[in-house]
Amino acid sequence: MPDPASVAGSDAEKRMTFRTAFEALEERIKLLMGLALDLRDRARLQERLSAIGRIENLPDVRDGLNRRERTVLYVLHETQKERGDRNVPTVMLWGRVCEYFYISPEELTEMLARLGARR
Repeated sequence: MPDPASVAGSDAEKRMTFRTAFEALEERIKLLMGLALDLRDRARLQERLSAIGRIENLPDVRDGLNRRERTVLYVLHETQKERGDRNVPTVMLWGRVCEYFYISPEELTEMLARLGARR
């Protein structure tokens, strides 16, 4: 997780960055506290700790996007470049995003609306 103190911007943007970092850390701490620790099974413990570090829905402190949202925006950008900056049909975007992870067409449409994509 990047250091929120290194983010430049207005005071409001800096506060939001620290808030996002706090929420991400709080979620991970809750998950850590919820582990039923059996120190004799170190392999299982390491597996569970690694999974906590890879949680996809935790937003990044730099911009508030989670891994899935960032992937969708990346795929959208690359597809737009490929199409000469023309609009990308949602069904085409959905197919290409599903090469990275599965998302239902409805979930993709909701995510695009949340991210401010225009129809």
